[in-house]
Amino acid sequence: MKKMILTSAFLLSSAAFAQVSPNQVCQKIATYNSGNAARCAQVISRGTVDAGAVRVALIIANTSSADAVNALSTTLNKMVDAEAATVCEKIASYNTANAVNCLTTIAGNTYSPFAVNVAKTMANTSSADANAALKNAANAYIHPGAVKTCEKIASYNTQSAIRCIAVIANKDFYNQTEATCLTIANTSSSDAVQCLANVAVVYIPAPVPQDIVISSIELKDRIIVTGK
Repeated sequence: MKKMILTSAFLLSSAAFAQVSPNQVCQKIATYNSGNAARCAQVISRGTVDAGAVRVALIIANTSSADAVNALSTTLNKMVDAEAATVCEKIASYNTANAVNCLTTIAGNTYSPFAVNVAKTMANTSSADANAALKNAANAYIHPGAVKTCEKIASYNTQSAIRCIAVIANKDFYNQTEATCLTIANTSSSDAVQCLANVAVVYIPAPVPQDIVISSIELKDRIIVTGK
């Protein structure tokens, strides 16, 4: 029964995503700007646009046909991180030009959901600073404990939050030293960021296990040599 419920939920989710298409953006634009609608159709005829980018473009199309077309164009045939796109969606509701910049920033990059949460908080007050945070977090490892300091800072000082993300990107933290920095963030964003910078160490990814492929001939030779 549980498996059936999960399968049904997945199918409903897939159906919802299937309903979002680049053509919806062009159709919306066509209701008030025929010239940009024609441009829109030409753009989407050249490739694919990820669902996240389409959702952003749909929001932009409510107020700017030109920026909506640019949103589709800048992400054409590029992977768009679905979580990061939610930051662009928030920006699109009040600043269409920076929403396009947001899509340009995230196109082709991957993001930690922790970093996305920080950028999303920043987007409540500054679209430009949210974009800057996304640039600093692109393709970076983000420590789940250290990022809590950045998230707290983002709620009251977006400029310091930009620096915070830059400091912790691809860094590791030992012995829960980042917890002290989080406490400091209650009273000083600059001191909290400096605290993180002082205790951070370079993040070294764990080695990825690799399978060794041996042909049947090589295996036979080894058995003969070892006598096993």
